[in-house]
Amino acid sequence: MTFTEIRSANNLNKHSEFIPLVFIHLPKAAGTTLDLIMQAAAHYLGLKHSRISGPLFHKAFGSGKTSTLEKLNDLAKIKLLSKSDIITGHLPFDIDNEIGKKAHYTTILRDPINRTVSHYKMGLRRKSWHPETPISNLLSTGVIPDNLMTRHLSGVRNKSKTCTELMYELAVKNLNDMPSHLIGITEHFDSYVRGLQSAFGLPTIVYENLQTSPSNNSISINRQDLINHNKFDSLLYQDALSIVNNNPPINEEHYGDHVIIASPSLIAGQKRFAILKTPEWLKFKNSLVCR
Repeated sequence: MTFTEIRSANNLNKHSEFIPLVFIHLPKAAGTTLDLIMQAAAHYLGLKHSRISGPLFHKAFGSGKTSTLEKLNDLAKIKLLSKSDIITGHLPFDIDNEIGKKAHYTTILRDPINRTVSHYKMGLRRKSWHPETPISNLLSTGVIPDNLMTRHLSGVRNKSKTCTELMYELAVKNLNDMPSHLIGITEHFDSYVRGLQSAFGLPTIVYENLQTSPSNNSISINRQDLINHNKFDSLLYQDALSIVNNNPPINEEHYGDHVIIASPSLIAGQKRFAILKTPEWLKFKNSLVCR
């Protein structure tokens, strides 16, 4: 088990009036790790966090999971969301109508070829499809949807619609409407975390990568099938990469008074995260090094 430590970013500023933050969790794009960080951040800031579980477009990994759209149509769930400050899940862009207020949106994109392969491997581990099922079959039948990131960020909720250039253009517009420091890519995850720290006054954050897929060179994959399947996602990823690369750097400064540990492997008991005073964290960190 390895963990990453991101010290407090500069220009820390806790907002007196918090505009709701909606994290659009794109499947297999470091969202599980970030979701845990968001939970811990909400606890640290004294904010209410809600996660909408279940898939939006993709096949659920497991059984008995209600889709995100069904939950967004649930009046009780909407009432809960309207009282939440940080909302996470496999959501479509723009749920302002459901929560009854204007929100900021944030997301992390991933190289679409790697994302799709990881999606396939996750399905294998969760026994969502048989190991002998070719990935090409899952792509052609839509079990693994095409251009999944574009679909999420376009705001078009009908999964039966063909992904078109217009849908891609909507996704680009919505991406550009997000605060640039709240757009991330998995390959520069640490930079994204620093952006969160700077924007919301978060202390040092310790995290580990969750739900990562082990490499498996025995899987036979036709790369051209993957390229064809992710035509618009490839373009959208390049758009996001350009935004991220043009963001000014945020340098780490110091530990601050507290440390958020968003790493279940580092925490005893059933807790998913912990917030320690800095001396406690340094003592614990030194104990890890000495083991």
